[in-house]
Amino acid sequence: MDLEHCELGKEVTVLWGEPNTQRRTVEAHELSEIRATIAPVPYFDKTIKKDE
Repeated sequence: MDLEHCELGKEVTVLWGEPNTQRRTVEAHELSEIRATIAPVPYFDKTIKKDE
């Protein structure tokens, strides 16, 4: 997504899928519209514990 269109909390529609694919490892399927909300990343803070 272009940064100029990124606004936290804004609802967007993402087209997902790969119709008419020539790749044998991808199942043939139609495009689907998926609603999403723009959010900051990372979604969680990863904590790395070190053995002391």
